Amino acid sequence: IYKGLISPEAGIALMEDSKIVLNHMAWFKFGASERIYEAILQGAISLTDGSEFLHAHLKNMEHIAYYELNNLDILPQIVTSLSSCPPTIEEMREKAYQEALTNHTWQQRVIKLLDTLN
Repeated sequence: IYKGLISPEAGIALMEDSKIVLNHMAWFKFGASERIYEAILQGAISLTDGSEFLHAHLKNMEHIAYYELNNLDILPQIVTSLSSCPPTIEEMREKAYQEALTNHTWQQRVIKLLDTLN
C-alpha cells in the first residue's frame, strides 16, 4: 500500500503491519538507510536496491531481498516468490531481525563509532 508522504513515525507504524517493505536507496550507493533496518526490526522483509555496504553486510534472500533498478519488471516476481513460501519468509525474517538487532541498531553504530574514535 502506497501512502504518499507521511511522517517517520507513521511509516514505522505501517512497517509494523507489513510483511514486505519496499525501499529505494535514492542513489546513495555506498551506505544504507535506517528504513531498511527499521523495516527488519518491525518484522518485515526489506526489499531494496543494493549498495556496497548492504551487499557486504546483508545476504540476499537470507537477511534481505534485493532488486536491481535496471530490472524493475521483476519486482512482482520477487514479491510473489517471497509470499508463496511462508516458512522461508519466517526464517528470513528471524535471521534478518537477529542480524539487525545484533549489528545494526543506533546503539551498535554508536559503539562502533566510539571504538573507531578511541
